[in-house]
Amino acid sequence: MRYIDLKRIDVTSDEMKDWLSKAAKKTSDVKAIGTHDERTEYFKKNPIWTNLKPYLKKVYGKVCWYSEADITNEYGDVDHFRPKSMSVDMQKKVILPDGYWWLAYDYTNYRLSCTISNRPSGDDVGKREYFPLKNPENALSPDDNLTKEEPVLLDPCCLYDTTLMGYSADGNPISLSDNSWEVTRVDFSIRAYNLREFSNARRMIHGNCHMVIKLLDQMLSGADNLENNKDIGECISTMQRFISPGTPYSSVAYFYLMEEIIGKSYETELKDLLNKFYIG
Repeated sequence: MRYIDLKRIDVTSDEMKDWLSKAAKKTSDVKAIGTHDERTEYFKKNPIWTNLKPYLKKVYGKVCWYSEADITNEYGDVDHFRPKSMSVDMQKKVILPDGYWWLAYDYTNYRLSCTISNRPSGDDVGKREYFPLKNPENALSPDDNLTKEEPVLLDPCCLYDTTLMGYSADGNPISLSDNSWEVTRVDFSIRAYNLREFSNARRMIHGNCHMVIKLLDQMLSGADNLENNKDIGECISTMQRFISPGTPYSSVAYFYLMEEIIGKSYETELKDLLNKFYIG
């Protein structure tokens, strides 16, 4: 899971100013609605969050924020991280029967998603209304501070959350933490976001990373360092393309590359190069 910095959204752009003006009006309308059914009907008729999809793809690339799968050729969803109509816990028990309706038109609550991660399918996978909390009694109302909540789901827009998950050589997502709460968060996120569905794609990424490191090793057998060699430079450029923002599974490639170079003579040097490109 790659970190998505929402500060990259330019709220001063004409595109966003126009959308924010409409969103403010919609939020005002929703606040005046008294019943759940009426709000749900209003949302169905006014899904202007979908209008932001092209902009989000332009800024962050055509990848799912949960799975990192390519969504170039699919419709994709603008998911409400905190569900707008109802939220349920890990056992599907209702927490907020009306959901976080006041966030329906708040762009900071949006996450660009592929349909496999967001929409319901068998075995209780697909994010849908899931939004379990460590302490469900902390579920909020419009006047409360969202930071009081401790969500179970990993959030791609939270930098720390994106450090908790890694990948096995066979492409399966795994927890990188030994903390029981964090393991619970990773395990449930894997299930809710249907992340095992993408294991084959990650396995291919692992193979590509292994091959490029093997090629680098062969090149370095006749070189002193990573510099001043055209072929080595092209090899490193390939790695940089693997981990480039907007590239499908870029955080997966970054994880595998970092694993592959452990113990290599050039480990520190290459880590510095890749970190500068991946982290900035």
